Amino acid sequence: MTTILDYYNYSALATSAYVRMGGELLTGQRFSEVARDQERLPLSIAQYLFAPTNELPNQNPWSIRYYYGGDIPADVDPKAAADKSGFAATLFQQGENGEKVLAIRGTEPRNDYFVDLAVDFGGIGVLGMALPQVVSMVNLIQRLKAPARGRNGVRGEMERNGVRLGILHKDAG
Repeated sequence: MTTILDYYNYSALATSAYVRMGGELLTGQRFSEVARDQERLPLSIAQYLFAPTNELPNQNPWSIRYYYGGDIPADVDPKAAADKSGFAATLFQQGENGEKVLAIRGTEPRNDYFVDLAVDFGGIGVLGMALPQVVSMVNLIQRLKAPARGRNGVRGEMERNGVRLGILHKDAG
């Protein structure tokens, strides 16, 4: 049964999808610092969720399993770097073997003005959906579900059996 704390965590993860990690290390501490610097989450909340301290203990913190966005350098993830659709998402996991949540970043006009403008008016306004972003999302999910291989550990992040995948979307616009 989903509790109020679950809803709180999901909303925090949806907000966390807007943290732009680019080529940063995907550690809880670094994620917390970047989230604070970008004014996405207060440091105390980010540390509680991703990098617990003695002052903010959390028995089951979330980890950042994978980040996908156009701000990733090509040497880190060539597919993400080449994606100009404006699609972005972050895969979080609670604990070592816990729930995985793919949080999808929504429209963000202040940072991706021309891309989001084209997607919103051209794709959604004319076609009824942002087709290039849907294709990017499906491709990412397929990459994450694929058997583990490759140097960056992207493959195999979503197991096909035994792990509930929650997909969150939050529109900042």
